[in-house]
Amino acid sequence: MKTSYVEVVIDGPRGWDVGFVQGYLNGKGTGERVFDAEGEGFDCEPLKEKLKQLLHLDSDTAHLLVPENFVADVREAVKKSTDTHRPITICHERAISGARFHFTVHVFSKEYAAKIRELFDHMPDGVKLIDSTGFDVKVDPGAEGVELYAPTHDFEMKGEGVVEGDLEGVIQVYRACRAEELIHQSAAELIPV
Repeated sequence: MKTSYVEVVIDGPRGWDVGFVQGYLNGKGTGERVFDAEGEGFDCEPLKEKLKQLLHLDSDTAHLLVPENFVADVREAVKKSTDTHRPITICHERAISGARFHFTVHVFSKEYAAKIRELFDHMPDGVKLIDSTGFDVKVDPGAEGVELYAPTHDFEMKGEGVVEGDLEGVIQVYRACRAEELIHQSAAELIPV
């Protein structure tokens, strides 16, 4: 069953807010499925937040991706933060239906091409490539033996597209893409309900 997520935007002391909330949730046994959106590669800070952080170096705004059934626990953690004399506040919340990111790939090896296609052909349930995604393979037997930086290659695969779907699954694929240096991906984005 697909987990529904809520983006909970919190504001607190720099270097403290996410750790405090995560620690509180871990202490309750509920923190393993809460994601720090920026830590996972999402670009969710509007210009207003970026300017605020430049002007107030001691505070930080964080975007947590929280399973819907744990949002009350996050609110409780925020409330408990006042006991530490380093209070955290919730700026806003919004329901999330999923996520997406754009990627490009350009490889000259059949082995790497197969590895990359394997990643995109076997994504988690609820995650898909949108229809405009495509992979173009060119084979030129006449160029076999040509060096890496030559203008022609015996094998070339170019691909470009968008991965979209369930939040947890997209995060899993995004992490795999980040670990593969031949895949270039844009910052992931959240899809609100």
